[in-house]
Amino acid sequence: MRKRVKNAKKARGTEKMIDQKTASAIRDHLSKLDVGLKAAELASRFGVTKQQVNRYLYDHDKEFVRDNKFRWTLSRDLELNDPVLSKLNNRDNAVSYTLEDHSRLADWNNCTTHSGKKPKCTFRTPDGRVIDCDSKCEKKMLGHLLDSNCIIAWGGQSLCIPYGRNNSKKYFPDAVVLTKDMHIAIIEVKPFSFMNCRSCVSKYRALEDYCRERGFEFMMVDPYSDYLTFEELLEQGAGVPA
Repeated sequence: MRKRVKNAKKARGTEKMIDQKTASAIRDHLSKLDVGLKAAELASRFGVTKQQVNRYLYDHDKEFVRDNKFRWTLSRDLELNDPVLSKLNNRDNAVSYTLEDHSRLADWNNCTTHSGKKPKCTFRTPDGRVIDCDSKCEKKMLGHLLDSNCIIAWGGQSLCIPYGRNNSKKYFPDAVVLTKDMHIAIIEVKPFSFMNCRSCVSKYRALEDYCRERGFEFMMVDPYSDYLTFEELLEQGAGVPA
């Protein structure tokens, strides 16, 4: 028995890994199912081998769950295990989205900065995209998202949200990501001392309305103040301009 397990591990280690596109397709498909699928069924559907599917699922066993009938489903609680992402608003009403849904939201390769000036720093995502950052605050937040291992798609300041009187102004949130729980989350990064200024509150209220209408998650957060959120700032007694 011990030799058989050892040989199985050896075979799994030499099996060619599936590509990122197929991995994303498997994750998207499992996110829509209440009852999971066996590795052989997934292999047949996506044109790969059962061994390749098993290697991918076992290598990402924090993302996927297997029942006693060897059927695989997507874990739904990855965000809750992260001390920052667990603070996202609207989780109870969040809608499941796919990689394609995220890609259609905006032209992520045409990233701007909120100020329109030359970015102070940049952040390179695992898929090779470069996100311009207005501040080190934003780069620190993106670094946490990378370390959390909860993100599968990334976007910077490309999504335009109208705000202000008659929606006459344009607002570009700092980060728009697709989590491994298949939720789209929009994150605004601000030092806590700026969070309750009139302009920031106006943008954040527009962001909140935008996200609640679409089943997105959202937050405004300060990475340099122990990831303090806007809601936590209000709980501490901070005032908000009328």
